[in-house]
Amino acid sequence: DKLLEYELSKKNNFSKEINCYSDFNLYFGKNGKLKKIKIYDCDKPQLFGDGLEYYIEDKKDIMICKKIIRELFKETGLGFLKLKYGFYRKFSFNYKGEYHIADDNFY
Repeated sequence: DKLLEYELSKKNNFSKEINCYSDFNLYFGKNGKLKKIKIYDCDKPQLFGDGLEYYIEDKKDIMICKKIIRELFKETGLGFLKLKYGFYRKFSFNYKGEYHIADDNFY
């Protein structure tokens, strides 16, 4: 986690206003590159619960957040670690637009 935070802090120069309030699961492959970005089921927009207008708006916000996360991790490579397995991390933004990376595994 500290290595990922260090790599991101070197290029923390994005100027977009960030309105991402969901938690994301980031899946990294054996080569250390970002493979997938998933959102928790409880944060997914509900079509029948919220209505079509809010559903479309939430989906659009989530797509923008995923794009921002992909841009952050585009050049961040952990290939030098010679990983044997892929791994995942929990990623979230706070209300100030600062990111937080966490490991949810129990060791």
